[in-house]
Amino acid sequence: MDTSYYSVRTLLKFADQLRRFPGKAKQLQRRRDPTMPRNGILYEQVTEAIVTLHQNRKKVTVRAIQALTGGSMSTVLKHYQRWQGEQLGQDADHPGISDQLLEALQRELRNHARRTLLNTNARLEQNDENCRRAEAARAAAMARILELEGQLQKAHGQIRLLQKELRQQGLLLEQTRDNAVRLEGELQQQRQQNRSRPPRNATVAKPALPSTCDDAQQETFEF
Repeated sequence: MDTSYYSVRTLLKFADQLRRFPGKAKQLQRRRDPTMPRNGILYEQVTEAIVTLHQNRKKVTVRAIQALTGGSMSTVLKHYQRWQGEQLGQDADHPGISDQLLEALQRELRNHARRTLLNTNARLEQNDENCRRAEAARAAAMARILELEGQLQKAHGQIRLLQKELRQQGLLLEQTRDNAVRLEGELQQQRQQNRSRPPRNATVAKPALPSTCDDAQQETFEF
């Protein structure tokens, strides 16, 4: 391959690509030299590329495999499909399964579908029963709520009556207190008046007579 017309930068880039992707060397050389013959890739090269992609935790695609191995897309795809068939336990040259195995698989699928249907129907019936119970519980709860609301309204009415009676009792208490204060004042006035008046049953002392009268009376009695 004549590299006299390539720049140093191009050669360094080409060498780096060859180092990173060894399987892509022929593809890069063919791109530079169209007269280079195209050689087919082997199945082992494709499997090695797939293992490398798995080890590097990269997605396995036909284009990713071709980047490592080179070759045509159709050849890479053919080997990749063969590898997939072997991974599934099938022979790539003679694909397919026996009639007995197919019948057993179909029978197992039918049994599984039947069991799934029975389980689904049982779950649906259980869900219906749960829905009926929930509806009955909701109706009972609504009835209880209405009953409690009625009791609450009745309690509010009783509270209003008690508040009215309490206000009336408060008014009566105020009136009674005013009457008591008024009677207390009248009683105090009556006591003061009684203290200022003399007693009705008290006797008034008579003035003493002169002594001459006493002597005259004594003389009269002596005669």
